[in-house]
Amino acid sequence: MEKNEITLFCVNDGKNHKIESGQDLKALSDRFYSSVTDQKTGQKFDVLAALVDNKLKELSFKPANLHQVEFIGYNHPDGRRSYVRSLCFVLQNAVRELYPDKVLV
Repeated sequence: MEKNEITLFCVNDGKNHKIESGQDLKALSDRFYSSVTDQKTGQKFDVLAALVDNKLKELSFKPANLHQVEFIGYNHPDGRRSYVRSLCFVLQNAVRELYPDKVLV
């Protein structure tokens, strides 16, 4: 293994993947996992976040050493929470732009 590469174990496929040091999880998901498949229904969902060593991380997270990674979509409870939270921020920003003197409660 070169010094500028990091090996990540991906739970989704059970394989090790090498990424460049400083590269984020989005780059890895774009390369291998544009979607995740629900085990029960077989339905595909876009990747929204990742569990890195069982801790929720956004796709902009840049791992610094060996980690276990599981990409998750809307079918996962943490994926749904991430999606809803993002929508809340979009709503808050829209209200702030349209009504700068008002507060969203």
